[in-house]
Amino acid sequence: MRSVHSREIEATPASLGRLLDGLGGEDDRLWPSDRWPTMPMVLDRPVGVGAAGGHGSIRYAVEEHVRGERVVFRFAPGVGLVGTHRFDVERVGSGRSQLTHTLDARVQAKLVPVARLVRRYHDAMMEDLLDRAERETTGRLAPPSRRPVWLRAANALDVAIARRQGTLPTR
Repeated sequence: MRSVHSREIEATPASLGRLLDGLGGEDDRLWPSDRWPTMPMVLDRPVGVGAAGGHGSIRYAVEEHVRGERVVFRFAPGVGLVGTHRFDVERVGSGRSQLTHTLDARVQAKLVPVARLVRRYHDAMMEDLLDRAERETTGRLAPPSRRPVWLRAANALDVAIARRQGTLPTR
């Protein structure tokens, strides 16, 4: 499974890099937990090689980190994905930068039955993350990404079930 999501944003690499370096922490301003409250990214320590965690049932650890420029996560054994997902920040012009997320993984047999659904969730989540990066660095967003109705309904149901069970994460 390969998936690339990228956005050019009117922001410096340093401002996007600060968001990247806060991933999975208490003050994470990049991960779209507001739109995906049952799947916050949580790491066991600040972003750096060896930091481990994940979102939902997807677990991974930081394999490479270049402060303010790149974070590469390797999927943990047993999650059904073998490979990496990464974030990269690049300058593309004066006062403009590009934030890119790349998922590059082989889908294992246990995940094959739901791989298309996982891919749809992933794609929507990454577009929400790029919206958040733009909003956090520029103070505006035009136009925001739109999730399909079925995905919004599935996410709302997931949140309702988690609330009822008392398992909704606090961040």
